[in-house]
Amino acid sequence: IVDDEDMVITSVRAFLRLETEYHIFGFTKPEEAAQFLETNPVDVVVSDYLMPKMNGLQLLAKAKQFQPESARVLLT
Repeated sequence: IVDDEDMVITSVRAFLRLETEYHIFGFTKPEEAAQFLETNPVDVVVSDYLMPKMNGLQLLAKAKQFQPESARVLLT
């Protein structure tokens, strides 16, 4: 989960923990999330759209480049 607001990450993470058995990682900086995606396999990337330095579309493009088999979800 990538969002520049920590409260959003906390809320989405809490919901997903109730509904799934995924290991959930949260990032408030999209550039850190992109670095994580280079070396760590993930099933799903959920990203906010409006973030400083890198928007959600840019991050999801990097996610597709590093892990084309992963699902990508944009929150707006």
